[in-house]
Order: sequence, then C-alpha cells, then structure tokens
Amino acid sequence: SGKTAVVKSVQPRVTAVGGYVISHKFDAISRGRSMSEVISIFNDLCLLIRDRNSAKELFEIVSKLIEVFGGNLSVLASLLPNIQALMPQFKIPSAAKESVDQMNFNSVCFTLQLFMRVVSSGYRPLMIFLDDLQWADGDGKCLDLIYSLLSDTAKGSCIFFVGSYRDNEINQE
Repeated sequence: SGKTAVVKSVQPRVTAVGGYVISHKFDAISRGRSMSEVISIFNDLCLLIRDRNSAKELFEIVSKLIEVFGGNLSVLASLLPNIQALMPQFKIPSAAKESVDQMNFNSVCFTLQLFMRVVSSGYRPLMIFLDDLQWADGDGKCLDLIYSLLSDTAKGSCIFFVGSYRDNEINQE
C-alpha cells in the first residue's frame, strides 16, 4: 500500500546513517493488548541494536545504560527482557525484576524515555512505524506512550514517528 511504500523508501536512509527502524501493524485483536505490543517492538529493538553494532559500540551502549539506570537496571530488564542480549555478562537477579504488570504507566513511559535517550541519537536515529492505529487503543494508553516518547524534552533521543490509520474503519463515537 502507499503508506508502507513511503516507509520502505525511507528505511534504507535511516539504516544508512546507522539508525534503526521498528514497525508494528495492529489488528482488531490488538485492542486489548496494544500497550504490550508497543513495548514488544522496543524489546525487539534490543536485538536489532545487538545485531547492528560492533562489540566496542555495544560496550559503549551498555556502559551508558548502566550509568543512566544504575541500580534500576532491573526495571529496564523487566520491561525489555532482550536487554540481556546487549549485556550477557551482566546478570540481572530475577528476584529484583519487577513485573511489567506491577509497573504503573508513568514508570513505563519514563523507563522507555531513558532507554531511548541512550540508544537513539542524531547518529543513531530511530524510526517507528505503527500501522493501522485505529485498532491500537481502547483506553488510549498506547498512543499516550508514543506521545510521551515523542514529547520527551531532554536532549539525546532522535525519533522519527510514522503512524497510519484507516479513517473508514474508525468508529464515529
């Protein structure tokens, strides 16, 4: 479709400058779990970062994550278990991991904001493509999460967001 073609035309440019592209397509079943689906694309980003960076670059990213999160690194690991792929030498105690279900919405937003400040920058931009957003939210939390990331005023992260929806499938309520 047209929107996917636009995103695919930009993707090589983002990748060429060392950036990352993550995407997700929502469907009718997503309504009850859209927030966890968005979190899962950031979890997948951890694997993309691991695969696209040298050992030296990974060391720098991990060092910065440890510096930023400190003793709260287990909170990040609870939210994004694949973070362990970036730092296999760092064992996060399972007892210290907080359940994502126990985290409040603001904690999730703040944790992802901190993560994005470390892993995305002008040198490593992140493009997020969310397709069929009309299926994303029953309670608005998914879009609120994206909004919190895009409106983070602390310097550091560089995010390019593309969202699409089908207005003919939007309920007029």
